[in-house]
Amino acid sequence: MKTVKMLLFASVLFAITAESCAQKNNFKLTKAEVDSLSYAIGVDFGGSLKSSKLTFIYVDTLADALFSVVKNDSLRFSNEQALSCIRNFFMGLQQYEEQSADSIIGTLTPAQIDSLSYALGINLGENFKEGTPLAIINLNTLLQAIKDVLTDGELRFDPSTSRAIIQRLIRKQQELETAKIAAKNKETEDAFLKKNKKADSVVTLASGLQYKILAEGTGIKPAATDTVEVHYKGTLLDGREFDSSYQRNQPAKFPLDRVIKGWTEGFQQFGEGTKAILYIPSELAYGAQAPYGSIIEPGATLIFEVELLNVFPGPQPMEENTEEQNTETEK
Repeated sequence: MKTVKMLLFASVLFAITAESCAQKNNFKLTKAEVDSLSYAIGVDFGGSLKSSKLTFIYVDTLADALFSVVKNDSLRFSNEQALSCIRNFFMGLQQYEEQSADSIIGTLTPAQIDSLSYALGINLGENFKEGTPLAIINLNTLLQAIKDVLTDGELRFDPSTSRAIIQRLIRKQQELETAKIAAKNKETEDAFLKKNKKADSVVTLASGLQYKILAEGTGIKPAATDTVEVHYKGTLLDGREFDSSYQRNQPAKFPLDRVIKGWTEGFQQFGEGTKAILYIPSELAYGAQAPYGSIIEPGATLIFEVELLNVFPGPQPMEENTEEQNTETEK
């Protein structure tokens, strides 16, 4: 099973991603783009077959199975049997040294090759159906690309170009999905900030930044070029926590002009010793570019409970673990 998934991973992933793009974002491709994408996926899948020593398969038989699956026609055997057939083939190859693999493949009968080809077509078809990319994939073009690769025919574009085409589509999908999430979060943000603006003791600045002082500090206020030492806890509007120096039991120290805009502007309002809450609009945080690996979404509003512990004039030497500690707040 693992071998089968590895064989199909790249092409199926790209296809499912493409359909996700079409369904979720009304992503439209021109006829030429559909044709190029289909051929690119075929080149990539054909390359996977070739690297897996499957150049001998019958592409027409694979095509018969593929079309039967997507049309819901009757099949010669089930998807489970197809997986078993493919798995058994690779398990058989693994029993021999690399140098003898070709000779083992040479012992396959036409009937065995036909069954393996049909099994691959079923498996590919089932993966396509799972992601239903049929609206933006031309199967005939995809199959022609597979045949061109396996027969060493002249390719319309090479594997590198094929991957570039697929990656370009994925980037478009990601951009559209990001914009959709950001727009939804913007609506939520506008409603929240409008209501929060009327809350007791909340101050709203011209930039849209809001804050509420919990305990007024009597020390100096930092300039943007100063270094500050703070404790903080960051949460989203739904209350989920994404970062906290309190949990690490170690305050963070950083130049104030090296963090998100909401922090740079916000901390300049506080004297040393102040405890406050910052309500930071997305445009003063990360905007549509969410931090990698974080629960912070594109367009997310951030709420920070902060404590300004110390203000150091000008830039200061950074602690060795500062960068590690402040992944959610640095620019």
